[in-house]
Order: sequence, then structure tokens, then C-alpha cells
Amino acid sequence: MPQAYEPSDFYCAGTITAKNNIPSPATVGDTQVIAGAGVAATKLQQQYECRYDQPVASTVVADGRMVHQVYGAVANLVAFQALVVTPPVGAMTISVDLQKSTGGGAFATILSAPISITSATAARTAVTAAIANAGLIAGDVLQVVVTVAGASGTQGLGLLAAAIIRELPQ
Repeated sequence: MPQAYEPSDFYCAGTITAKNNIPSPATVGDTQVIAGAGVAATKLQQQYECRYDQPVASTVVADGRMVHQVYGAVANLVAFQALVVTPPVGAMTISVDLQKSTGGGAFATILSAPISITSATAARTAVTAAIANAGLIAGDVLQVVVTVAGASGTQGLGLLAAAIIRELPQ
């Protein structure tokens, strides 16, 4: 059966029904997908907030904890931030690092430098890290590593760190 061709814009005031409707590449975007469309998760980019925290009223201590394993085929670290409820006083400092292990290898930082929280850091105000290596792949494991230092003063209280990760479908 021959195909009809219309070399200009086409307007229809009614309903168009077709046996097969194949949109041109890149013609269906976010605005064309209705709310509640039920698109399968395997076709969507996922965003995760991976959180690490220490108790609000407790002194921040050195620690390391795994916070995420990448499931999607490809992923990117979008942001990494940390904050304390009460900043350290005097020479005390808190360092918060985000590290990655690929294929069971050793953990290594993916930041340009760990986040440094000092007496100059404002209470409950997020400090954003510079990301050196944002690319992630399926199976990568992320961990937050907290170190504390200082010979005089009072250590900070309550720590929250969060990594924002976007993963493409598997």
C-alpha cells in the first residue's frame, strides 16, 4: 500500500487512530508523557540520594561506611555535600571523603579533595565537594570516610553527608 505524504504542517481537530504509530526519533520528550503513564523503571533514569549520618547530639568520630552500589549500566555522581549540627571549635577538624571501588578493587577518592569542616564552617550549612571523577558503572560501590583531627578544642556534633547519583537503566 502506498504511503501518503504531506509536505507541510498537519492539523486534525478530531482523533487520529492508527494500527501502528511510530514517532520519529527524539520527538517524544518529558512533556509528551502524561502523569501516571506507567513507564517501566527499566526505561527511566533513576536519581538516588545516598545518605550517611552520625547522631545529632554526639561528637563526630572517625568512621567509614558503604552507602551505595550502582545498579544501572552507567551512572554519574551529581553532587556530594556534608554538614554538621555544631561545627568544631579551635584546631579540631572533620574531613568527609567519598570513595569508589570498581570491580572489587581498592577504594579511592572520587573528589578533588575531601570536604573539610572547621571552626569557620557555619552550623547546619552544606559544604559542597568538587567532584574529580563523576563517572560510575554497574557494580561500583561507594563509601563515605570520615576522619577527625586536632590537638586542641572541641570536636563538632552531628554529621550528615549526602551523594546525589543518577543512573541510566540497566
